[in-house]
Parts: sequence; structure tokens; C-alpha cells
Amino acid sequence: MVTLYQPATCPNHTILTDYMPSGTTAAYDALLVSMGVSVPYGTFSSFKLQTCPRFSLTAHSYPFVIFSPGMGDSRLLYGHLCQIISMYGFSVISIDHPYDANIVEYPDGTIVTAANISGIDGLDEDLSVRVADVSFVLEIVSSVSNLFGLPPSSININKVVILGHSFGGATAAEAILSDPPLAGGINMDGSLFGQALNTADEKPFLLIGNAQKNQTNDPSWAAFWSELNSWVRNSNSASMPPNTAPPRIILRLPTPLVSTLRAILRLRG
Repeated sequence: MVTLYQPATCPNHTILTDYMPSGTTAAYDALLVSMGVSVPYGTFSSFKLQTCPRFSLTAHSYPFVIFSPGMGDSRLLYGHLCQIISMYGFSVISIDHPYDANIVEYPDGTIVTAANISGIDGLDEDLSVRVADVSFVLEIVSSVSNLFGLPPSSININKVVILGHSFGGATAAEAILSDPPLAGGINMDGSLFGQALNTADEKPFLLIGNAQKNQTNDPSWAAFWSELNSWVRNSNSASMPPNTAPPRIILRLPTPLVSTLRAILRLRG
């Protein structure tokens, strides 16, 4: 399942749309209870998104962002984030990874729950399937121009950035190695796996970490970092590692996502 968040000018009024369908809200409410989180049952069913019921479709071409969620998470958990990014002039498609997400609910009410994914072999296989999911979405969007009932030119498949949270960030790092349309990627707080740990790439990539997730305490970040052979920036300085290649930006600390998305697209022109 995928969700498209598209910039729009709403001529009249907005409406409140359910954040998640009923089966998904019930699953997440039950999850909170099982975790001992002290919130009222029905919390997720109370969440809404402000959307535009009627708007004029234009031929304007928007750069394209793919969002990959964390392991076990529904794409719908990140709806507000995707909507905010879209407001700044991006077409954002969030994708589910069936059998990884704890629940994927289809329009006919069919529900697919997560498989038991464990061990390094399970993670590697899951990562490969996730990257294949990304490739499939790119292929479908580029070949079926009216997939979402939009003008053919409204999504710019030649300007695509992948953004992921947690294992979705590992998905982003791996996907940019195999998909030419991807201009670069962003990893929000995820450990890295697969070929990204030992394969240099010239595409811009943003790492967003914290005190518990950075190259000093996550070996995968250190391994990924060691492969970089171009421009490196942090909040205080910029340096050039040996054997430099064409520009690649890695930001160690959080920066506004929208500014970074635009920077990646400018670099890859």
C-alpha cells in the first residue's frame, strides 16, 4: 500500500480525514496498551489529517520523495511528517513493506500482519525486499502516469530523493546504490546494513543521529562513514577526506529536512 501527499491550493475549506483506517487504529491502540503506555484506548482513532476535498490539478512538476518507515511500522504513522514535507512543494509517496509492517490494511478490509523477522540473515533478506519495494514503486509511478489520477507531468520521476526512519533509513542507503532515479537519501536515526557498509557512492546522503546514534557508538555508521570520499560537513566545520570524488554531503546533525531535500536535488541537478 502507498499514500500520495501532493501540494494543493484549497479554494474553499479543508476537511478532517481519518489518520488511519479502523483496523490499523485498533492494532496501534492495542499495541500501546500492551506496552503499558498510559493513554486512553481509542487515541489513534481520534487522530485526523487536514486535507483538501477539492482542488485544481495543474501541470506543475514537483520533485518526488519516497518515504520508507521503520521496521514494524505502518507508513500511516508518518502521515503528518509526509504532509508537512509535501506542503513545501514535494510529491511524497509513503510506502508499506508487507510482512515487515506490523499491520498493512487494504481497502477491502484485508489485513496482513508482520512475519517473524530476526537475526542478521532475516534483516538482510528484509532489507533486500524493502529495496525491491522501492524499485517497484519507482517503476510503477514512472510507467503509469495516471496512477493517482494526476496529470502525467505532476510528479518528476527524474528528481527523486528517498527518506527513511530507522530501518527505513537503512533502506534508503541501500536503495540509492541500485536505483539510478534516486538522487540521494536521508537516514533518520537508523543503523545501516548490507552493501552500503562497504560500497562508496557519489550521491548526497544525510545522516540524522542523536547522542545514542552516531558514528562513535554505532559501528554501522562508522563503517558507512569510512566509505565516504567527498565533502563532509557537520554543524561546526567542513573537511575533505582523502581521495575525494564528486561532491557528496553528509550532515552529522539534524537540519531542516526540506532544505536538505532541495540541496540534494540541486547537487544531482
